Amino acid sequence: MIIIVNKLISILKNTQEELKKYLENKLLDFYSKDNIYSLEGGIIAFGNLPLTLLAHLDVKKSEYPKEILIEDGIIRSNDHILGGDDRCGVAIILQLLEDGDRPNIIFTEDEEVGCIGVYKLMRNKSIFEELINRSNYLLQLDRREKNDYVTYDSYNDELNKLMEETGFIYKTGTSTDIRHISNNYNIASCNVSVGYYNEHTINEYVVIDEFIETYKKVKVLLNNIPSSRLENFNFKKKIY
Repeated sequence: MIIIVNKLISILKNTQEELKKYLENKLLDFYSKDNIYSLEGGIIAFGNLPLTLLAHLDVKKSEYPKEILIEDGIIRSNDHILGGDDRCGVAIILQLLEDGDRPNIIFTEDEEVGCIGVYKLMRNKSIFEELINRSNYLLQLDRREKNDYVTYDSYNDELNKLMEETGFIYKTGTSTDIRHISNNYNIASCNVSVGYYNEHTINEYVVIDEFIETYKKVKVLLNNIPSSRLENFNFKKKIY
């Protein structure tokens, strides 16, 4: 599992622009050029699995760590926000691609400043509608801590059952990119923990074992994709 940790460390120091450029080239190792769209707001790639994975490329502030420390199974930085939110999600997706899995992918820009990137992507209606048509649900890898799965304005019984059977525990959240996609396209989605803590602060850190555990659970989910599209239909009042 040291390979996936090295992937994470290698992208933590990248700016959003550098990471997007890297991914534009890296995705060519896994998808045909005709199935990759680098757009204003992020990147979309079409795979052969009816599940879309999503992570965002930006961090809370436009400062990136120069020094990364690993000690006792923890990754941290002493100079700037680490960026585990959401470079953990990006690294897990890259490892899954290296493993040979080919889900649909969305990498968004500017999630931290109001999910601006995903709205820009949704302006490309024909591309985005094809993506949704190829997806039975959406899975974002961008939740703090471990074992959580979060839905937003609505939830789906079948997806809840699948997530809980995989070892995730239901929690409430405020907002992220998939909330806006679900509301616009009536498709079920959830956001899962990827092992970072104290996001948006200089005290942010990543617990390696928890980061790797999510990678393993997502592999299980890729092998248990529902046979048809899951729509949002059950609404549940949330207490924040």
